[in-house]
Amino acid sequence: MKIATFSLYRLLQEPALWRSATTGALIGLFLIAAFLFSADEGSPGWGPYWMARPLIVVPIAGAACGVCAYLLAPLRQAEGWKGAMGFLLTFLVYLIGLWLGTVAGLDGTYWN
Repeated sequence: MKIATFSLYRLLQEPALWRSATTGALIGLFLIAAFLFSADEGSPGWGPYWMARPLIVVPIAGAACGVCAYLLAPLRQAEGWKGAMGFLLTFLVYLIGLWLGTVAGLDGTYWN
């Protein structure tokens, strides 16, 4: 009997992982950029660079959610209701993660 081992090094070499992380980061970047460029002035304490924090934090959160989506891929590929639940779970994880990243990015810079 062969025991499967988890290799973080092998996981980080997967192009699909990087593709999922990049896709998640770009979605987060586009959404926060659309919001910020239509917004008013931010917190006076941050000066003219108040947009920097959300533009960094939200894409990082999006990339982390993209990695979670990659890790949930076997569940999404299942047959029947398990596959449907996998899609729903992936969507909810991404949505909640991106929301938390947006709150963390805008806290103190746009929201006082």
